[in-house]
Amino acid sequence: MANLKTQDGLVHLYYGPGKGKTTAAMGLGVRALGHGQTVTILQFMKGAAEMREQYGEVQLFRDVPGVEVKQFPAGHARTQADLSGSERETLMKALETATDTVASATRDVVVLDELLTLYSLDIADEECLLNIIQSKETSVELIITGRDAPSRLVNKSDYVTYMGDIKHPFRDGFGPRSGVEYWTLAGQRNGTGSQTLKYFCRSSGFSLSLAGVNVSTIFPWSIK
Repeated sequence: MANLKTQDGLVHLYYGPGKGKTTAAMGLGVRALGHGQTVTILQFMKGAAEMREQYGEVQLFRDVPGVEVKQFPAGHARTQADLSGSERETLMKALETATDTVASATRDVVVLDELLTLYSLDIADEECLLNIIQSKETSVELIITGRDAPSRLVNKSDYVTYMGDIKHPFRDGFGPRSGVEYWTLAGQRNGTGSQTLKYFCRSSGFSLSLAGVNVSTIFPWSIK
């Protein structure tokens, strides 16, 4: 053990079309909190106006000291053309915030959740992603998630986990389940409305229709 290399903060990359990227990142954040470390989570393309419509972990983190969550929502967009001018500004500000946050020594762990979605949308190019990593303060543990990762980002990361889409119950007709999938289904919870949702799951390339559900918030980028 005496010959093992030691280094303060490293870079984790969770990417690919399968479920589990955000789940893994949040789990690592929880582990760090359990060891008394501070955690900042920046969520790209995600967010909800009301706390009751937030993801379960965001609701939990609200009451946990040592963790902060910042969201930059634009969840409806499947292409860059779908973004409004204000959403573009929000996401550009998010990139600035990400760079400033990882460059600061005030947080132990920084999660950039769905940062790679901006790469998929051609909002952030490969150089932009690499600049964020290069801006990282030595002590910061950095976690990046999303579907598509350029090869140079993969090479620069220390932990690289590719999550493949081997099998998913949606293909067998199962809908999203509370506490497992991230989608907010206010109608299912409140019994309001009977809107039919036709949802295109980009990460797995198939269509899903849910009847009798009023959907208030959709983030159609990937199954987490």
